[in-house]
Parts: sequence; structure tokens; C-alpha cells
Amino acid sequence: MLTDTQMMPSEASDALRSAGHHLNQLVHSVITRASQISCGLTGHAALLRYESRRLSLQCTHCGHESPGWDLCSTGTQK
Repeated sequence: MLTDTQMMPSEASDALRSAGHHLNQLVHSVITRASQISCGLTGHAALLRYESRRLSLQCTHCGHESPGWDLCSTGTQK
């Protein structure tokens, strides 16, 4: 018979899986934030990003992306 503090093996497995998921999210958040702080201090390491109809700059460290340029626009302004 199980007491209130004991879990079935499947419940323990689910709890471990959930804890692992939360730990992965926390580690990802910490790494992302550290990259953003680094870019804030030293500047972005931007590379050109080509898409079929768009060109933009994207930081290789934190993933920040510039608004970019539409390559298919006519260039006329109103």
C-alpha cells in the first residue's frame, strides 16, 4: 500500500520529465539573456540574412534581426 508521500513509478517519471523540461527552459533563458547583455555591451555581430524577397541583418549571438529591406518594392514613396 502506498502512503501519501510515495508515488507510482509513472508519476515519478512524469515529475522528472516535467522538472527536466523546466530546467531546459531556465538554461535557455539564461543563455539567451547573457547573449543579449553581451550584445548590449559590445554590439551585435550582424550578418546579412537573405530570403527570397527580403534582406536583413541578424545577430549571430542573440538572434536580433533588423527590420530589413523588401527587395521587390518599386522604390517609389508617396
